This record gives sequence, structure tokens and C-alpha cells, in this order.
Amino acid sequence: MPLLQQPEREGPGADQRHDGSHGLRRRVLLHPGADYWYDSGTYGQTPVQDVAEQYGFGKLTGIDLPNEYSGQIDSPGLRHAQHSENAQAFPSTYYGIADNIEMAFGQGETLVTPLQEAVAYGTFATGGTRYAPQVVNSIVSPTGKVVKQFEPRVMGHVAMPSGTYAQILDGLEGAVYASNGTAYATFQGYNGMRIAGKTGRPPRARTPTCSRPPGSSLSGRLRVHLAMSWPS
Repeated sequence: MPLLQQPEREGPGADQRHDGSHGLRRRVLLHPGADYWYDSGTYGQTPVQDVAEQYGFGKLTGIDLPNEYSGQIDSPGLRHAQHSENAQAFPSTYYGIADNIEMAFGQGETLVTPLQEAVAYGTFATGGTRYAPQVVNSIVSPTGKVVKQFEPRVMGHVAMPSGTYAQILDGLEGAVYASNGTAYATFQGYNGMRIAGKTGRPPRARTPTCSRPPGSSLSGRLRVHLAMSWPS
């Protein structure tokens, strides 16, 4: 995963180490957002987008239900496509370093459905195999006979070095079980199967003109969500 290269920092509050397993685990465990950079000379211009696509972002999951939304991954290509479709709404095609940083932690023009996020975490939990979500496992007759069995459908694979996988899993589990993890307090008293997760911070809603569903309690407060998986 080419996005896992942390920028150097100096001064109070800087991590003691900026690379290796300790640094990666620490960032996943302690921080709701992501702040890893990459070397475009080594990995190309869109390495984060390329990995995101492997996890199923920006495309249909293949679930056996109608009207699914594919979402989108922010990129230079998307900016040009938006401008071509509606130049008045998207007057600029500029896509710079700051845009790529925002995209890396899910902001900018990136749009992701909850189902896509579940599929991505499921892909990680399986060790890199991405499956299509399935609502129906089998069709059974009134007598209990299986009329039709729906087999799992593999939609893609993600190559994950074992060392990288172990470091990220350690951080995801630590977010839930380590005393300094961002989800630790929430899961105090939980005694179910072992889980791994990552908290996330969406941006604050600051504009008074944004639309709100009837009965919504949105008031500009910081919202946090947790994505989880059950490691295999």
C-alpha cells in the first residue's frame, strides 16, 4: 500500500518514530484521520486512488439489490469530467497536492456509500479478497429443500504484504482494545467476538443553508463514526 509513508515532523507532539511498525500502528490506533504521504516519483500520480479502486471504492459492489450508487474517488480525471459535464458548477479543473491529501482521508469530491466502506473493511479482513455483498444465501422450499444456493462471488483482490497487513491489523484492533485507542471507551464492557475498527471524523457542517432531513439534529457538532470488521 503506497500511501503508508509518514511525513517528517519536528517539535512538541511529534511522533518519536516516523516509519516502521510502531509509527504505522500508532497512527491507526490514535488518530481518526490519516496523514500519510507518498512519493509520486516512485508510485505515480494516483497511487491512493489506485488502491482505493482495488478495495471497491468508486464502483458498484455487485450486491443483489437494485439502484446501487457507485460513488466516486476524487482525482484529476474526475475534476476534468465534472468540468466537461457542467463548466458553470465546476469552473476549475485544478487538482493539487492539498486536494490529494483531502482525498486520502475521504473528503474533497470523494463520495463513499456505507456499503462500500463495509466491503472495503471486509476485503481487509479476508486478507485481500473482495466479495460482492449478498442478501440471499439460498432459496429453500416449504419442506426445507434447498432449491438454489447462491455461492460467494469474488469481485477482486488486493495484494497486501504480510508485514503491512499485520501492522494495520494491530492498529485497528488497538483502536478498540488498547487503553489509548480512539474507540476504547465506547467498547468498555463488550464481551463479544474480537473485532477491529477505525474511528473517523467527518467535517463540521458550518453553513446555515445546508439541507437537513425533517427531524434531523444536525447542528454543526463534530460527528464520529466507526467502521469495523471481524478479522478472519
